Amino acid sequence: MLRVSAGRAGAGGRGVGGELHVDAADVLLEDGSRQEHLWGANDYPGRGPDNGIEFVSLIDIRPAQGNRGMEVADAEVRARIREVTTALIGAGETLPGPGTPGSRSTAGAGSIAASRSS
Repeated sequence: MLRVSAGRAGAGGRGVGGELHVDAADVLLEDGSRQEHLWGANDYPGRGPDNGIEFVSLIDIRPAQGNRGMEVADAEVRARIREVTTALIGAGETLPGPGTPGSRSTAGAGSIAASRSS
């Protein structure tokens, strides 16, 4: 399972870890990111570049920012999430299988908190 966070803070504001989207967001907030710049999504390695990211998270419910549901509605925000995810963990390609050098599990989704602007 991959856990990734990215944001606009410190030295690039990127890290790996966190049990939930909110955990990654908390780390970025402590490092100086602003709440309105943090968004969540799930990455599924092996699904390819078009199907590897689901733009859904509880932290994305933001009526004051025009996002009334769990899915990120803004195309620009989605593009930024895709950009950050690709830079950190790839574009949805299949990861090496168990027992091969550099292998990682593809059994679950990773959490991503991405900055809206760079």
